[in-house]
Amino acid sequence: MAGQGSSRLPATGGGGGGGGGEGMERRRTRADVRVVLARGQELSLASFQRLLQKQSGNRATWEYPFAVAGVNITFMIMQMLDLQSMKSIAAKPRTFVKAVFVQMLSEDEWAFDLLYCVAFLVMDKQWVEKNASYMDFNEILKSTRAQLEKDLLLEDVLRIEDMPSYRLLC
Repeated sequence: MAGQGSSRLPATGGGGGGGGGEGMERRRTRADVRVVLARGQELSLASFQRLLQKQSGNRATWEYPFAVAGVNITFMIMQMLDLQSMKSIAAKPRTFVKAVFVQMLSEDEWAFDLLYCVAFLVMDKQWVEKNASYMDFNEILKSTRAQLEKDLLLEDVLRIEDMPSYRLLC
């Protein structure tokens, strides 16, 4: 696969410690590659590159720190899906959003990865539309969560790919 110019995205939160991973990560974000997901679908990294390199839309005067945004998005998704502890992961879903997502995850091991990508793009879109500053970050994050919850609870959404916000990846 590596010889074909394709790569597989690591699962979110993966990669232990130091080593040569940093340089490899940089090459991935600079190259125009396509990712072949386990279920055979191709997903372009062009969306990620536009996001990372701030290439789409009228960019806000004050941009958010990319890495800090990623950490906050991860935490926001964990809260939204009630995944703060191992007990809550294995427990019966306490919210309808978690129940919907658990069903999606049971049918697609990439559901969390895709939701993370969608969340990042929703957050960035809202940031740009509101011409936000760093002081608006929490408001934007709350708005992002509300949008994701709304999308996940739509009656015809059975997979992450069915979410209206998923179109931002294309």
